[in-house]
Amino acid sequence: MTVDHQSLEFSPTPVALTVAILFVLVIVVLSFTAWRRSGWRRAIGWLELLRVVIAAAIALTLLQPEWRQVFEPTQRPTVAVLVDQSGSMETRDVPDLETGDGGMRSRLEAAAPLLEDETWLELRERFDVLVQPFSSDDDPSEEATDYHRALVEISEQNDGLAAVVLAGDGDWNIGGIPAQAATRLRLRGVPVIAVPIGSTDPLPDVAIESFEVPVFAIADKPLRIPFSLSSTLPREETVSVQVQTPTGEILTRQVLLPAMGRVQDSIVWQPTAVGEAELVLSVPATGGETHLENNVASASLEVRREELRVLVIDSFPRWEYRYLRNALERDPGVEVKCLLFHPDLDVVGRGDDYLERFPTDDELTG
Repeated sequence: MTVDHQSLEFSPTPVALTVAILFVLVIVVLSFTAWRRSGWRRAIGWLELLRVVIAAAIALTLLQPEWRQVFEPTQRPTVAVLVDQSGSMETRDVPDLETGDGGMRSRLEAAAPLLEDETWLELRERFDVLVQPFSSDDDPSEEATDYHRALVEISEQNDGLAAVVLAGDGDWNIGGIPAQAATRLRLRGVPVIAVPIGSTDPLPDVAIESFEVPVFAIADKPLRIPFSLSSTLPREETVSVQVQTPTGEILTRQVLLPAMGRVQDSIVWQPTAVGEAELVLSVPATGGETHLENNVASASLEVRREELRVLVIDSFPRWEYRYLRNALERDPGVEVKCLLFHPDLDVVGRGDDYLERFPTDDELTG
């Protein structure tokens, strides 16, 4: 930066200016009277003149004198435009005024013009405009927004910052308090201009939060599939959750959604065919929802046919032995063989499940 010009300036108040003038006039009158009484002696005249000069200097201090220097920057100031790109900006709660059909668009779509150069053409005539999207530290698709870090980094990277335009939905969930970083910028003379995007109130919506389908399932064995739903409806609603299987079968589960809450539940499916399978979870439109994109979720898994071969060996057919044998026989994926070794038993059991002797190595591995 270079010094353009410098000057001495005063900032008197009306009261201070009046007092200063009266004070100097009184001193001038008293000095003149003293010089006249001395017979106009030269030494006394110089002494009274010095008194008037001192009084004038004192009066000047009441006028708040300042030595002002104006520095002209050698480079143009910068206006930083920070646009939130986190996962919460995917929420579709901004009315689409262009089409006028009552539809909704996402917050990202509403903020898209701020990322275009044409928006800042007029401002670029006076400033350098830096457009910078931000989100979480690692993955922009994560549901994480750090406004504090974004403001601190833009402040550290630009010395000639004139202003910061911060566009987002205000949904910060990691990092420091954004107001602290904004206050530090304001103390430096850098205003932070917030551009809120999105609805301040949640729109009526029922969303599938999770559909936790495992990686694989066993054929002919029941599979419990957890899911969770969230609701921003102002009242309780009973919804019929449906899961469509690869065979076209529709599994239904009635779920009571609390008002402005979240519910977890599960649905049971017993696959029969082996191979890749895709399950589709859907929730019907409820309570005047504005968008239905989050009412459907799908996931795939592999259906395998696995059979465990279990050999149960005991001496007597005690109740523990009988409980274990019956539990394993009820499982369609388990082949059970039993062997009782006690020599006093006349009958070791009837049926194909019982062996008369310990199997050979080939029979165990076959």
